[in-house]
Amino acid sequence: MSVTDEFGASTTSVRDPKRVCGPADENNQDETAPADPEHLIGYETGKATPRFQRIRNQVVVNEFGSVTVDLVRPQLLMMPSATDLTEMPPPLEGTSIDHFQCYQTRGGRTQIGNVPIEDEFGTMLVTVKRPTRLCTPVDANGEGVPNPDARLMCYDVRATTNVAPPGQLMINNDFGPGTVQTFRIRELCVPSFVNPAAAVCGDGAVNAPGEECDGAHDGACPGRCRADCTCAPPPTCGDDSVNQPSEQCDGSDDSACPGQCLADCTCAPAPACGDGVVNQPSEECDSSDDAACPGNCSASCTCLP
Repeated sequence: MSVTDEFGASTTSVRDPKRVCGPADENNQDETAPADPEHLIGYETGKATPRFQRIRNQVVVNEFGSVTVDLVRPQLLMMPSATDLTEMPPPLEGTSIDHFQCYQTRGGRTQIGNVPIEDEFGTMLVTVKRPTRLCTPVDANGEGVPNPDARLMCYDVRATTNVAPPGQLMINNDFGPGTVQTFRIRELCVPSFVNPAAAVCGDGAVNAPGEECDGAHDGACPGRCRADCTCAPPPTCGDDSVNQPSEQCDGSDDSACPGQCLADCTCAPAPACGDGVVNQPSEECDSSDDAACPGNCSASCTCLP
């Protein structure tokens, strides 16, 4: 089959499936992931034509830090797939995830313990070890690339608490229906940047230490992304900003009000004779607020003798 990615175009043969890569909630970043039906099945590939030339010193940046690796050779083709434990699933329709070509890597060191993982089969803790594969989105047989910036760095992992492997898994994808045998947790693949520009707050990517968000990339924020790339709290009445449909004003942000801003973030009416408060220069009194009067308060908010 023909494959084209950022490192070139080639043809290759595809062999038996070797990896089942299921969506996972890693470190509590996406609680919906374990229920996602879209999986990646990794197929071993043969020698590429033309022959692949080693690519050196690729800088990969992700939540685990930065590593510099060489790309040794294409190793796996990751195919978007439907899976099921009990019956053959229908193929995916209208998937938005990419095919990936995964390159064996050399170099780079990582050691991070007790990373929590939850997938469709259970919850575990893993130790993240050395990087093993860089996966880049690939146009396989002219099917296109939905997300050209989506890249995955895969790491060897050792489970410190484990879940029982599901055993035989039924799969269906562009290669047709089939089965694959699963044995244990071996790898964790995480979204990554390859050879990014200097990571700074304001570059539109969460890729610098201390960043929780960056510009429009604010999916992790309950509220908006601040200029310093940290998340503002969710909008509430009392935060001194008119930022909800129900708010007319908020604390000191009361420019829209003819009068003062009330505690429920709505505007009090404009001061007027008859509102029970002496709050205008022309008023000597106002209804029951007549302490300044020797007599009663008139309807025009002046004192009667």
